[in-house]
Amino acid sequence: MIQRGAYSPTTDLIAAAQTVTGSWVDLGLLTDTRGFNTIAVWFNLTINNTTGFRLRCIARHTETSSDDYLLPIATVSNANVQIQDEYFELVDNADQKLVVSCDIFNVIPWCQFQISAGTVGATGATVDTAKVSRGY
Repeated sequence: MIQRGAYSPTTDLIAAAQTVTGSWVDLGLLTDTRGFNTIAVWFNLTINNTTGFRLRCIARHTETSSDDYLLPIATVSNANVQIQDEYFELVDNADQKLVVSCDIFNVIPWCQFQISAGTVGATGATVDTAKVSRGY
């Protein structure tokens, strides 16, 4: 028998469009992910003259923590495992409607999405809408 997972209702992550800068900045509010395995952000992006739009999900161990813990991505070879911070970068510099999800394995209680750009052009990109959902 195939068992299907459940998910939380999708909720707004931002109330108004947010401009993308060359520095990592929070996209919306901290999200409670206690008891969930996956978190996803659904966003509409107007790219304008920006290149290299980046999105990442960071972890926090408590709701009031100011420490940002980066989720790692691993590269495995015969000799070792190398890790670096994980972020998603768009290579298509065009307006997008995307869903990006991150596995949190029911061990990360709080998550925060952050955005930045490799190069901000004369007119910066904007995240026009962003919603978040969580899955069991």
